[in-house]
Amino acid sequence: MAEAKTAVAVHACGLESENKICKAFESRLDRMYELVRSLHAPKTDAIIIIAGGGICKNDSFLLVHYVVDHFKKVSPERHSPYSVFYAVDGYNSSTDTRDVLKTCRHEGVEKLIVVTSYWHNWMVRQMYSRFNNDPDLTVEFASPASRDGAGPKTIIKYAVAGLIVLAARLTGQFNRLDKFLNKKQEIRRKEFRETGCD
Repeated sequence: MAEAKTAVAVHACGLESENKICKAFESRLDRMYELVRSLHAPKTDAIIIIAGGGICKNDSFLLVHYVVDHFKKVSPERHSPYSVFYAVDGYNSSTDTRDVLKTCRHEGVEKLIVVTSYWHNWMVRQMYSRFNNDPDLTVEFASPASRDGAGPKTIIKYAVAGLIVLAARLTGQFNRLDKFLNKKQEIRRKEFRETGCD
């Protein structure tokens, strides 16, 4: 029996400075790389998905550039053993999730492993629970073991955001909240504040 086609999807974080991705994103990429190495290429039919590449400066997708650059640093082969797909239409947890799921549908993925930080995990789990309507797609979650450099402000912000999303789901107001947040955060397509996950 053939193994299920697998995707390892990493949710991008942000920028520490104009030319450097934040430590949280670096730790997510390292965790993704660990998972990719454990898939035993080329035996396993798999792909990699990088979500959230819409953060740009000077018309360049810096996150995409630094993902490629990071792979060259950590991989002895200096490239990915699997095809890499860039889901660059998203700009927050909601739109990134839908972008990843769209790629999975298009590529016939049956098993998805989502990589993000522990403090982002709850928010993302709720998004996949909401938007994954494919009964044949199994979704699992993985986080880096380290604290990944995120400060208390970021951790508290995502804990509160997760509670708000949960309350909206329980009260039937998720669609209204999602539409409001997507409109408010759409500015990230053109400008993203460099915080380094403070």
